[in-house]
Amino acid sequence: MLLNRFRKEDLGVCKVSKTFKGYVRDNHSVGTRNYIGVISTVVCSSVVTRDIAKTIPEGIPVVHANGCAQLGDDFKLTKNTLKGVVANPNIYASLLVGLGCETNQVSILLDETIDSKPKAGFSIQQMAGGTNTLQQGSKIVREWSNSLKELQRTEIPISNLKLGILPIDLTVEDYVFASKTILATIQSLVEQKATVVLGMTDKMERVLENVQHQANDEVVKQQLLAISSSKTRQTWDKVNPNESNYLKYNEADLALGKAELEFIKDVPIQSIVKYAEIPKSSGLHLALMPNNVIESASNLVASGCNLIIFLTIRPIFTGTIAVPCMTVGIQQKKDVSMEMIDYVINRDSTPVQLIEEMIEVASGKLTKLETFKLEEFAISHIGTTF
Repeated sequence: MLLNRFRKEDLGVCKVSKTFKGYVRDNHSVGTRNYIGVISTVVCSSVVTRDIAKTIPEGIPVVHANGCAQLGDDFKLTKNTLKGVVANPNIYASLLVGLGCETNQVSILLDETIDSKPKAGFSIQQMAGGTNTLQQGSKIVREWSNSLKELQRTEIPISNLKLGILPIDLTVEDYVFASKTILATIQSLVEQKATVVLGMTDKMERVLENVQHQANDEVVKQQLLAISSSKTRQTWDKVNPNESNYLKYNEADLALGKAELEFIKDVPIQSIVKYAEIPKSSGLHLALMPNNVIESASNLVASGCNLIIFLTIRPIFTGTIAVPCMTVGIQQKKDVSMEMIDYVINRDSTPVQLIEEMIEVASGKLTKLETFKLEEFAISHIGTTF
């Protein structure tokens, strides 16, 4: 059996129903953290956005390089990402801050975000300057901060966990070594009706035909085949066919993709999640991801994850905003530096131990990245940015 490295009693405990302590929102989603997001709709309002967020301990600035003079799908992706951040269960309330002349208008974004949470927004030009914007924004978030302090963590089923998994720079050997632990962890969470979003590498995308039998329905099966049949991942300059570059895939790349598939062996695939798309059901979902770690982690935030795992063989020195990023190191022979690692998968580790650590983090234990406040945010681009 694939799981024969673990004792039967270990796997049995892994299947026992578990709970974690989270914050229940009015829309019945559950946060593992309790933040107030101050969200810049455009790069030009970033400074004021940061200044407002600093006025309360729960404030987090969501700043990025987008929003100005964007068009088409690139603009749509920016809007969807920010709407996903507002909807993320770890965000209690959101204040949107714009400049006033940007494509990504505050008023439109406010209308398109969810109504089940406190939200407000305005532009610097509307408020007649940065000082007025800072004063009004600070007043609003302080009122939210007072309300937020009344909320307490509640013991809730693990079915409310929405876990994002992001493999980072792993070799075939790393995938093979960690696959039993990760597979058993995913199986346990799926059995308990939790949501798991696995960020696919471009190599994994290329071999998805090998898991078509795991598709939940015919639509998902055809999506898997369509992604797999694309022999290249095209670069951004595809908008000019005469100058397009393509990333070619060799046998070593395909071997990496097949090794990553071991993480989800025989687990039903509910959907393929596009950039900034929120899964509509529990279970396993595969997510299309950019190659940039920060953009990928930010994408998982926009997809509704309330906990993210980085799978790596080295320390990662940045996480993302709003969602705890738990660094899981893979230790084969050489020691992994524990300074920035939250949990190590080695020959003695079990899925039970990993899930227990995840539950502690979901219940409030700070990750190493949170402790050092190493958190960033970035939005991908589609095509040419104007």
